[in-house]
Amino acid sequence: MVRFRFPVTAGLVALTTTVAATCHTASYAADDKPKTHEYRAEHIVLTLPQDVAVKKVDNVDFCLLYFSQGSDHLMTVYMGNAPNFPLDAPKNVKVETTSGVQCVIKSVRWEEPKKGYSRQVLIAVTGKLAHQWPVAYHFMYRGHDTKIRDEADAIIQSAKVGD
Repeated sequence: MVRFRFPVTAGLVALTTTVAATCHTASYAADDKPKTHEYRAEHIVLTLPQDVAVKKVDNVDFCLLYFSQGSDHLMTVYMGNAPNFPLDAPKNVKVETTSGVQCVIKSVRWEEPKKGYSRQVLIAVTGKLAHQWPVAYHFMYRGHDTKIRDEADAIIQSAKVGD
């Protein structure tokens, strides 16, 4: 399994990949340890805060995942084979692209005055996983303040693609 990190403040040029077998250790007091759980959606695993709920809506040839935290909608993820990327992004926004071991990653982000931060990330699966459904994971959020943006970005950063 390969883990992809999407820097919150940097572009995908600074994208780093780490093999899941690489161990990251941290010391926490029992009460200070972050409370998270893993959510598996086909070939992708996301680390979610305990208070994030996921609603999955299946359609004929795709599904949508709706992520919420309390009353806040964090993001929507399209899982399928025909993503519309970037969806409704301003024309002047630059698409950043990078390649990983088992995927190609594209990202756009922008800020709109009085509307907030928006971002879309497309993870297109390659290699042996490209012959299975789904081949695309399209993460989307729009009009967030910095707190909700950071929560959504942390989930996107946690993405691990693999078997």
